[in-house]
Amino acid sequence: MMKLTPDDVIISEKSVVDLFHDGIRAEATRYDYTNKLKKVLCEYLGDILHGDQAKVEYQKNHPNPPKKGIKRQFLDADWEDRASELVNLAQNEPKTVESILLALVRKLKERNQLMKNDSNYLTSSHIDHTLKPIKKLFDMNGVPFTWSRINAMFPESETYIDYEEYSIADIKKLVDYADVITKVIVLLWSSSGIRPGGYYFKWKHIHPVYHYKGKLYYEDGEVTDKIKTYGELVCAFIEIYAESKRWNYYAFVTPECYHTMSVYKEKWTRQFGEEPKPEDPFFANTRSKSVKSITLMAIRRKLERLLVESGIRKPLPKGMKRHKTPAFTGFRYFFNKQNKKAFSTNGTLSSLILKESMMGHTGLIPLDKNYFREHAYELIEEYLKAVPALTISDEERIKLKVIELGRENQEKDQKYAYLEARIKELESSESVTKDKVQELNDVESTIQALEGRLSMLKLVSS
Repeated sequence: MMKLTPDDVIISEKSVVDLFHDGIRAEATRYDYTNKLKKVLCEYLGDILHGDQAKVEYQKNHPNPPKKGIKRQFLDADWEDRASELVNLAQNEPKTVESILLALVRKLKERNQLMKNDSNYLTSSHIDHTLKPIKKLFDMNGVPFTWSRINAMFPESETYIDYEEYSIADIKKLVDYADVITKVIVLLWSSSGIRPGGYYFKWKHIHPVYHYKGKLYYEDGEVTDKIKTYGELVCAFIEIYAESKRWNYYAFVTPECYHTMSVYKEKWTRQFGEEPKPEDPFFANTRSKSVKSITLMAIRRKLERLLVESGIRKPLPKGMKRHKTPAFTGFRYFFNKQNKKAFSTNGTLSSLILKESMMGHTGLIPLDKNYFREHAYELIEEYLKAVPALTISDEERIKLKVIELGRENQEKDQKYAYLEARIKELESSESVTKDKVQELNDVESTIQALEGRLSMLKLVSS
């Protein structure tokens, strides 16, 4: 029997912001939510909340060098004070906070009604995403707040049918202009379709898959040196969100991508003087003397710089705020389209569920993850059908075609050998059968002869 003691009950003394961060597991989401919360507290509610003016004045007089890629037009030195102030106000005067947030949504909604080419235009999803950090802040600090009236004011959701995926030609051009690390970024995102936040994984989470003597091998214990030497690398899979029991899934990459990752591993080894350890982050700052994880913002900057240098991304027309092909999500669109188009021997429904699972979706309906527990082997077989379409280099595509033809010829040879052996077996069986029939005929003739002699003897004796 289990019982709690008074010593087991611990009253949290963490700050409002620490509790807010405790509720966000993914590093990329924590970074994104923190920046959105700062914008709401320090810009949108800059004249509503008091904050700490002394901190703001100090920041104004002693500004930090602006970070590349971050366009912040407000001072945020007192954002933690403002977060505490908003939480206290919501606990003591919930009606006041409701009125403040209703006014904020009205203002944001006005910008949603503008023409899309207006520089002040906001999407409907932007409004929802603006308030999500506030909801998380209240939830983690035990604020009993009702969102019904605020949610009811949200504009109707939009479907961005004008967003486009990268084409094969676009990705080829990016690869041509890329260095080792940006080539890994391009091929990883295009062949796996992972979300930006899926970038944080460790070396131990990467598993190459080999084809050897008609069987797939991918478990650490079963991939021997012999299989690595004589087997064929057909793909690799990565455990995404591996630390999460709820959101973890397998993403797959092509042999082309895995080979590029191996080159990146060689560069890593030269930089740090040793091969990466299983617990080391895959994306590390190779300019650092020690192994440190690179940030998502740094990866984004590398990709956006490559997009501009290669000529894929042109300057935005006046009034436009978004490119037609999103930096990361354009790869996700490409992966989804190529993967869905790939031929599958599975039934249509089961194939779609497997393909959705590769993108980290729960399936066609939420219950799929519980009632359709796909095995890694099935996912690998499904992904292999899409590998040719997801391979970027013409040379790599030709290699895949040669391997595929070789495998088909090998399968034909195996079928021929089996049929030949079977025919010989049947012929041998037929010969044995004939011998047996002859033996039976001989026995029958002998019996008939004996019966004749017996009849004759009976006649003589009578």
